[in-house]
Amino acid sequence: MTSGIYTITAPSGGQYVGSAVDIAARWRLHRFQMRHGAHFNNGLQRAHDKYGMEALKFSTLLICRREDLIMYEQCAIDALKPRYNACPIAGSQLGRRHSAASKEKMSQSKKGQGLGRKRRPEDIEKWASKMRGRKRGPNSPESRAKQSASLKGKKHADSFEMNLTPSARKALVAAYPAVGLVRLACKNHVDHRVLRRILLAEGVTLMGPGPHNKHHDPSQNGS
Repeated sequence: MTSGIYTITAPSGGQYVGSAVDIAARWRLHRFQMRHGAHFNNGLQRAHDKYGMEALKFSTLLICRREDLIMYEQCAIDALKPRYNACPIAGSQLGRRHSAASKEKMSQSKKGQGLGRKRRPEDIEKWASKMRGRKRGPNSPESRAKQSASLKGKKHADSFEMNLTPSARKALVAAYPAVGLVRLACKNHVDHRVLRRILLAEGVTLMGPGPHNKHHDPSQNGS
């Protein structure tokens, strides 16, 4: 494997300067690409199509270490000013002039890649298909409907206490000893802490848990 700088020259005098870690392998690659009409260098491709492969002259200009390839390639480009080298700087795309066709092709490939771009219908469908079947979040319509159903019939604590008439208060006081705080709260669809506050305001002495109430009264623990 020989590394160095090489040139490819057409009968018209057009020339290309390149560098390679393996010069022989690079030449085989050049020939393969030109033969299939897919060479990256338009000048060399046109020269091949016009004159044929045999008319192109391949020459090894300099043998050097692989770490010196870019340096010597740049020296050769500066000295020979090869017509087919699109870039004046070795190993770089800086200074390369793109044709109108190349610019249009690059423009088309970049369209729709910026921020705020309008999504194509096929992109939207692809994204939607990924989202289908995923576990619904807490704010999904299904979750909201379920929460709404669970809250139906329950009374807001403030409105319950505010709208409670004197006769209704007396009814709660009268029913409390028989069923207990928790059951009475469930029966009236109100938080037991709200009911506890109402009963205390009416002067009721709250009882601890007993046989009249299967549930422990959390209000007795300071809840």
